[in-house]
Amino acid sequence: MMVFSQVCRHQKNLSFLQRRLMAVYTLGDGWTGALGTGSLKSYAAGHYDEEDPDTPFLIHDGPVDSVSAGWGHTAFTSNGSLYVSGRAYELSNLMKLHRLPSFLRNIAIYDEDNTAMSFSSSFASRIMSMLVKGDNNLGDEMKSEKKYSVLLSPTVVELPEGEKAMRKPKSSEYDALDASACFTAIITQSGKVYTFGSNIYGQCGTGMSSLNIWSPTPLIGLSDEKDIYITQVSLGLQHGLALNSNGEIFTWGKGERGQLGIKGLAGVSAPFPQRITQFRLPPTEDGAQQWTEDVRIVEISSGINHSAARSDDNKLFVWGKNVAVSLEKEKNVQDSNFPILVRGLPDEFEIIKVSCGSHHTAVLLENGSVYAFGKTIDSRVPVFEATMILPAGVIDMPVRQFKSRFELTTIVGKDGDQVIQLNFWNDEEMRDVAAFTPTWMDRFSDPIKCVHRGMLHTVIVT
Repeated sequence: MMVFSQVCRHQKNLSFLQRRLMAVYTLGDGWTGALGTGSLKSYAAGHYDEEDPDTPFLIHDGPVDSVSAGWGHTAFTSNGSLYVSGRAYELSNLMKLHRLPSFLRNIAIYDEDNTAMSFSSSFASRIMSMLVKGDNNLGDEMKSEKKYSVLLSPTVVELPEGEKAMRKPKSSEYDALDASACFTAIITQSGKVYTFGSNIYGQCGTGMSSLNIWSPTPLIGLSDEKDIYITQVSLGLQHGLALNSNGEIFTWGKGERGQLGIKGLAGVSAPFPQRITQFRLPPTEDGAQQWTEDVRIVEISSGINHSAARSDDNKLFVWGKNVAVSLEKEKNVQDSNFPILVRGLPDEFEIIKVSCGSHHTAVLLENGSVYAFGKTIDSRVPVFEATMILPAGVIDMPVRQFKSRFELTTIVGKDGDQVIQLNFWNDEEMRDVAAFTPTWMDRFSDPIKCVHRGMLHTVIVT
């Protein structure tokens, strides 16, 4: 286990960034606009832990309240305002561009004066425009809003009715917004939740399905009582979760793989929030199924097509794609459209944090150990019982941040001078070297507050 200590306590020996009280930095691929530099040609090595990382881009120098990295965009709040850069809408276009060879993608997104979304008159550019954007089929409303498809630098997204972004949800340590696959949710000071972005499966929760929701629009169906408020939001690929102060979970969006967690909605999408009421417990000694509605949830998290929730009595539930052992001989796994109890966690320690990556879930215990379950990097068959992937004694507790996104779990220690990133391997030998310090840490002299990973970029807050 000495390997963990050596890797995770790597000392910084370079300092290229001026010290600042609080700031937002980005690195990675810039063609999405998520780096917020004003150019789609920007690139800073480090997102993929390259050996020689570039100096990150400074995109905001000043107070920061909440931050999130979507698949192709960045969102953060400062002094009540919401700032967004990148591709916060149109998931299908983002993925089409991602699959293109780089030279074709450059043709599709750059014009002669390097401005976004204005295609040159060349034959090749017009062909790429039709392949990627399908402009000939755009409706009048979408054409008028097209200028918002890519925001090259942090741009204020106006909230309706004089709303202001909440600094932190009431009685909560969690960020007041989440960004995912070209859609975003934010909690405001009035206690409302607003969403915008891609909405094909109703993942914005506004009561209808559409190509996009272009302006922040309130979730419908949540309580208007002043003493009941939203404490956390979490977005998956095309579904969302909201947790209120009563410990109740509401879900909406795509439900094809059970990711909504509502027993009666198997394979069905829901364009507005609905409450999860039934949680399955382990069977009795005689094999009878047990269900309960008496669960108070204190934390939620969403993966691509699965979700997890932690209760106040130290139980951990999971639901969605490939989270259960299949009862059919020809299959190894099956989906669950209702929350089931996670096995394998030691009973003697309290669960401090839970966070979902793309296809796995990571859990931080009070003794500083980290467990994980779900799909590993090196196996197609998920791990169903929680397995320790980092022993106690490595993390500087209590943590500033514990966040899984895509294949990695990022942990920021108590003083901000320790950042650990964790892979989830099935091979036990690989687990011994699964923890590492990202190479970009050498570029910072200020303590790290939090780190958020998008599909192609990383956002770092000091």
